[in-house]
Amino acid sequence: CSDGPCSRISDMLYTFGLFGEIKCTDDNASCVLDGENSRRGMHVTGTGGNKLTIRAITFKDGEAEYGGGVVVHNEAIVDINLCVFNNCKSTNPSGSVGGGAILVFTSGDNVNVYGTSFIGNEAAPGNGADIYRKAGTIVIQHICPSPYSSNTPVQGADLDIFGVVIGSSLVSYSDCQATEAPTPAPTPNPTPSPTKAPTPNPTSFPTKAPTQSPTPAPTPAPTSPFFSLSGSNTGQCSVSDLCFSSLGYTNNEDCT
Repeated sequence: CSDGPCSRISDMLYTFGLFGEIKCTDDNASCVLDGENSRRGMHVTGTGGNKLTIRAITFKDGEAEYGGGVVVHNEAIVDINLCVFNNCKSTNPSGSVGGGAILVFTSGDNVNVYGTSFIGNEAAPGNGADIYRKAGTIVIQHICPSPYSSNTPVQGADLDIFGVVIGSSLVSYSDCQATEAPTPAPTPNPTPSPTKAPTPNPTSFPTKAPTQSPTPAPTPAPTSPFFSLSGSNTGQCSVSDLCFSSLGYTNNEDCT
């Protein structure tokens, strides 16, 4: 975004009344919102009484006075699934509203966090390097989201928080989508054929075993991460043509 217009001066992505889903097509958080140490990753202003799911996105180097990664306010209902907050920063001094990675700002906000990692986020002492809850509700879930509900997430470091944050373990989580490769079934040995009695003819030449053609390995299909918006909603979103060229939206266009 440094070479062109972004959604807002302070936000890489700004949504107003938007609900549905903002996600990466893969669940490995390979889609990155890079704030370049000068912009917030995302600002969610209300969700119209419905839920907005943010899934498998890495918020990297987001920086703002408060809520360097994501700000949630205006009675927004948000699930944050399988995301990564890496090196996001609140620049406000101690005693002010902070939140290096996440800020939950207003009464009526409701945020659930599943399988999400917090790495190297910063805020002034006491300002919540990872989470600042000013009002509303935020819950750190200790389970994985669908379709990985049967998996157990890996626990990481304790979160640096300000305010009341709900959860049995207030830690960073990861690896919800990791699964072990299945063990191949053993190949049964063929039953040997009975030995035929020798024929009293002159010595015969040995029969050469047929040569088996090697089975070519399948060529993996190319993959590349894309952002996508989905859901039936009546709000608007501001996006950058350069940051989100795969979406085809323009600033403040109705998202449908």
